[in-house]
Amino acid sequence: MTQVTPQAFMFLQLVDFYSTMLLSGPGNFCLIHVSLVPVLNVVGEQKTKPTQHSVRELRGQGLTPNILACRSTMALEENVKEKLSQFCHVALENIVTLYDVPNIWHVPLLLKDQKAHEGILKALNLSSTKEPSLKEWTSRATLCDTLHEPVRIAMVGKYTGFSDSYLSVLKVHFPVISSKI
Repeated sequence: MTQVTPQAFMFLQLVDFYSTMLLSGPGNFCLIHVSLVPVLNVVGEQKTKPTQHSVRELRGQGLTPNILACRSTMALEENVKEKLSQFCHVALENIVTLYDVPNIWHVPLLLKDQKAHEGILKALNLSSTKEPSLKEWTSRATLCDTLHEPVRIAMVGKYTGFSDSYLSVLKVHFPVISSKI
């Protein structure tokens, strides 16, 4: 059993408070649990135990996820989704895979393809007859795929000597953002 840190415990208590006290009633709260589904390189098997344990830990805190967003190096196999659905008590259609993509701009497209928006709408008792339009987002993802010219970015900071201190800054696709400005 994993140990919940004091910081995480306070966060979980706040989420529980919002889900039960302030937003009481079904359809007022949607909990999306992001979890890792590691793939063993030797045999390529997707392991569901870490996700099962984290969902059990959430349930122990009084929280039940509506949607599982599973991070993995590749798309989840159907039998893995079925196993997660069975042992985590989440509807099969509410299990989405967030597998590795060429760039971060592809993630919303990946979620739309798996109809994650429909799961969120259903959990919140909302309806929409309009399909989300991601034309501009798709063109941005395509543009980012075609950029291969290196760019130099200077960065000043207190902890620049540590490789992971500003990792989010280093991973951003600066040329794509600045190309439309």
